[in-house]
Amino acid sequence: MIDEAVAIVERTDFLFDRGTVQLDRAEAMELLGRDEDARAARERALEMFEEKGDLVSAARTRSLLERG
Repeated sequence: MIDEAVAIVERTDFLFDRGTVQLDRAEAMELLGRDEDARAARERALEMFEEKGDLVSAARTRSLLERG
């Protein structure tokens, strides 16, 4: 179901929403024990927040990446 949400929002220009959905995907992947997929989703979210210029969300995402 999370992959469906990602597919829907990826078709938009709303970088904040796209980044947020990637963080949601990361959480789901982490709960499933798919740590590499979780990290990739967080990295993608960071890219989107940085492109948007959303410094707060980017900093929060960097913190999540640093924690592992």
